[in-house]
Amino acid sequence: MKKIFVLLIALTFSCFFSCQTTQVKESPADSPAPVKKGPTEITEPESVYEIGANETKIFIKTDVPGANIFLNKIYQGKTPLEIEGLIPGYYLLKVERETARTDLDENTAEDLYLIEVEKGQTQNYYFEDIKNH
Repeated sequence: MKKIFVLLIALTFSCFFSCQTTQVKESPADSPAPVKKGPTEITEPESVYEIGANETKIFIKTDVPGANIFLNKIYQGKTPLEIEGLIPGYYLLKVERETARTDLDENTAEDLYLIEVEKGQTQNYYFEDIKNH
């Protein structure tokens, strides 16, 4: 009788720790909006020029002047734009401009790029045909 009691307790604990809860699937109305992922490839500059060994400079131009430029979500200014003195490394570059389309929820077009800023270089980027999202 003692063995059966111990066996029942062991089975109860085993079931308690091994049972998994089931997840309720969210309905489409309750599900969060899809997250827009950034670029996975590094965007190469159109041209590169050597400058002082410890200096950095990027120059950004677009087919339509006046596009807003953001680096790592921080507004930098409008194109054409020259940015100096950046810390070498990777930056998420967002190019955003107003569109003439009125059928969009927002009248902006934007593209995201991953760029690498390197010491001793002026890197020139030119963007055209910014996608409508």
